[in-house]
Amino acid sequence: MGRIAGVTPQETKARLIASAVRVFAERGYEGTRVADIARDAGLSSGAIYAHYRSKAELLVDAIRAHGPHEVNRLLMTGDRATPLPDILISLGTTLEHRDPTQSSLLLEAIAAARRDPDLALVLSASLARREAVMVELMRQSQRAGHLDDTVAPEAVARFCLMVVMGALMSRVVDLPVVDPADWTYFMTRLVGGFRPDPSAENTSAENTSAENDNEETR
Repeated sequence: MGRIAGVTPQETKARLIASAVRVFAERGYEGTRVADIARDAGLSSGAIYAHYRSKAELLVDAIRAHGPHEVNRLLMTGDRATPLPDILISLGTTLEHRDPTQSSLLLEAIAAARRDPDLALVLSASLARREAVMVELMRQSQRAGHLDDTVAPEAVARFCLMVVMGALMSRVVDLPVVDPADWTYFMTRLVGGFRPDPSAENTSAENTSAENDNEETR
């Protein structure tokens, strides 16, 4: 079966993603064929290739679709009204409450990428794009004075990615959940290290004021 009459391309794509999530979760990446996903969606394999060039692209899109909506909104559009450290704290406190399906799909992709070069390239490109957006958000936050400008945005973005990966792993293996209050306190202390040092700002302001006074008395 090809495209269903009366169904838009966007609806067809959403149907494919929903089927991909189900089939990948049940059979794993390597055990899934494009035809299996098409059959589950009630479509032809050609309908899939009209939207995706490969099974790898479909898996990555399925992961993206099942990611936390707030994280996706932040990474794709940014939030310039709220200081980035506050956003990081808010996101960090939800790490242990992520969708287990999204966790399983991403870990399945990571494991399969070791044996599938095409999947490795698609997955790497997808993660790199998200990391690049995070780096730009951090640079904007530094320019706004919300983030310490001595901290390398690339290092913080990579650290955030590594923390998310670790959270996914702990969720999949069902480790005991840390007390929410303790976790929030820890995240607040951790992210607090990325904020500008108020004492350094005051010292800089005092030095500038003193220099201006000296100029006026000359």
